[in-house]
Amino acid sequence: MDLIHAYAYIATMCAVLAGWAWLNEKSRRKSIQLTIKSHCGGILDRIDVIRQTAETVECLAPDLFFKQPELLSWLLSTDEFLCYLRDRSGLSEDQEWRGAPRPRNRGIYVRIQHLIKPATRVA
Repeated sequence: MDLIHAYAYIATMCAVLAGWAWLNEKSRRKSIQLTIKSHCGGILDRIDVIRQTAETVECLAPDLFFKQPELLSWLLSTDEFLCYLRDRSGLSEDQEWRGAPRPRNRGIYVRIQHLIKPATRVA
C-alpha cells in the first residue's frame, strides 16, 4: 500500500510541476507578444522605420546603393524578417497606427532595384 501511495504522490507532483511549466510558457508568450506589439513603438513602427531608412537613402544618397550593393539586401531581409514576425504574432499590416498615417509599403525595394539594375547590367 505504501508503494502505491508513493507512486500516486510522485504522479501528482509531476502533474503540478507540468502545470507550472505550462504557466511559465504561457507567461513567456504573453511577454513576447507584448514586446512585439509595443516595445519601442512595436514591430509595426520598426517595419516603417526600416522602410523609411530605405526611402531616405534613395532620396538623399542613391549612389550609396551602387557603392554598397549589400545595403539593399540587408534592408530587404530585415523587412522580411520583421514582417514574418509581425504575421506570426497575429498583427496585420492594416493594424491601426495610433492616428498616424498609413505605413510605407514594400514598394520602396522595387524602386531601388530598378534604380540599381541598369548600372549592374553587363553590356
